Formats: sequence, C-alpha cells, structure tokens
Amino acid sequence: MLRYIFSDDAVSDLESISDYLTARNPDAAVRVLSSIIAAIKRACIFPEAAPAVDEPAEVPGTRKLIETDYRYVIYYRVVDRTLLVVRVFHGSQSGRRGVMETRENSR
Repeated sequence: MLRYIFSDDAVSDLESISDYLTARNPDAAVRVLSSIIAAIKRACIFPEAAPAVDEPAEVPGTRKLIETDYRYVIYYRVVDRTLLVVRVFHGSQSGRRGVMETRENSR
C-alpha cells in the first residue's frame, strides 16, 4: 500500500472545501472530507484503478479519481511509492484549472 501526501495546491483546495462547507453545515464538512480521504486511501491500495488523464499538456502519470458520494474529483500521481494528491475539485467546478502547473511541493 502506498502512503499519500498532498501538493500545496491540494491542501489549499481541501481548506477551501472545508471552509465553504463548515460555514454552511459543519457536520456535512466532516462527512465530505472523510469521504475524500477514504477515496484517497482506496487509491493507495489500487493506484492504477483510476483512469490516466491522457491530454497532451498533462504531466504523464496523472490519474483522475472520482469520489462518488459527493462528486469530488481527485487528481493524483504516483511518485516513488507515494500517491501525490495534486488537486481536488467538486465535479460541478471547472475542474482541471492548474492541474498541469501544480507544483511538486507537498505536505
């Protein structure tokens, strides 16, 4: 099983999701973030289960995971036996903004 880490952009995405939901419904924020983390943990077990993003400008090896309960899209790459979460968006958002440019900085 892989370990997981977050890029700075993914941390910012999760903080924005948390802030938005917590202001409206703190219990929902906990459920949604828990579901996102559970999806990431499943991806650590089966990292190749999510489809690769095969667009010319994309960083090779980037995959797109859909968190099905709340429709969040999680972009990640496997780097040195580590699952690097690159970005996290709600499915209704414009999505891939900045995925290609995401810094490799991680937390």
